[in-house]
Amino acid sequence: MTISISTANGHADGVKHHLKRSSELGFSTRAIHVGSEPDPTTGAVIPSISLSTTYKQDEVGVHKGFEYSRSGNPNRDALERTLVGLEAGAGHAIAFASGSATTATVLQSLGPNAHVLSVNDVYGGTFRYLTRVAKETAGTETTFVDLEVATDDEILGAIQENTKVCLS
Repeated sequence: MTISISTANGHADGVKHHLKRSSELGFSTRAIHVGSEPDPTTGAVIPSISLSTTYKQDEVGVHKGFEYSRSGNPNRDALERTLVGLEAGAGHAIAFASGSATTATVLQSLGPNAHVLSVNDVYGGTFRYLTRVAKETAGTETTFVDLEVATDDEILGAIQENTKVCLS
């Protein structure tokens, strides 16, 4: 990714100046600039907050990049671009609309008959997803451990051959 500084930002010489590729920039520069490209309409250098939950479609599936805020929106796109820029060498970043969406995506990626080791007081929605949805649809097994009282040996003993993730 190349970050451009255009003449609209006050360069009198009329030349478009380019900074280094994002992977060559320092962390602070990437944190400030990547994902905060100037708005082509207004020139604003700080992304505006999009409060829209739905976006106009000319017909079903024909839109300008966004349909519904949970599936994507300008703010999430900017965040993902920033995260890619911060993780030098990363090609992709995914931001989710909710923790539940994140949990479901991670657990679905484990494949069938996976084992999950989880803290016993995990968020209620995660508990229900593990014990109902993932168990019924993917055969996911879950062991819940009270990490406040469990010994290291008890925790290690709860890990199985098919353990794919530990949630704490």
